[in-house]
Amino acid sequence: MKKYSRIIWLLFAIINIFGVLIYFWFNTNFYINHFSPIIMFESDISDMQSVYNYIQNQSSDLTSNFTSSEINHLYDVKVIFQYIIYLLYAAILIFIIITLFLIFIQKHKIIYRWLFIGSIVSLSIVFVLLLAIMLDFNYSFRVFHYLLFPQWNREFPADSRLITLFPESFFNSISQSIFITIIIISLIFTIPKIYFKFNHQSDYSD
Repeated sequence: MKKYSRIIWLLFAIINIFGVLIYFWFNTNFYINHFSPIIMFESDISDMQSVYNYIQNQSSDLTSNFTSSEINHLYDVKVIFQYIIYLLYAAILIFIIITLFLIFIQKHKIIYRWLFIGSIVSLSIVFVLLLAIMLDFNYSFRVFHYLLFPQWNREFPADSRLITLFPESFFNSISQSIFITIIIISLIFTIPKIYFKFNHQSDYSD
């Protein structure tokens, strides 16, 4: 059964990190709540909704307020999110299949150990990213975009429509929410392994 361990912890880490990422990035309410202290014009709300619909593949067009470079960048963002969603769905499906199989053969207790490892991996990734952001957010943000957007359509003037709608404060806020949520979920999924280790150690084996 040990051969499944690498799959389970990896799948859980993918589901944990990418699931939280998709939840916050596709949550228009988070955007609206972030800018609630600011008076938003109707055109801002329209353009924001246009971007979210486009990235979520619910619409093939953006409003005319975006430049060609901004549209190309948003297209790249949409493609990346599509790949993430495909990976997330595949991870969830495989995770469910393996979990049900282990329950069927009465080996479900070892899942707790693998969830613990997946949680530690998730926490490690978050802490590395947090360290990079704390040291230099702007530099980390640029490196992140250099890696994901090699087409050179990743930097825009401060007064561009895209930067106006999604300023640095927004990315700071959504990053904090994503990291905190991943940390909470990871910590929660370490509890079963610790509980069974100290209370059912004789049953907690392969």
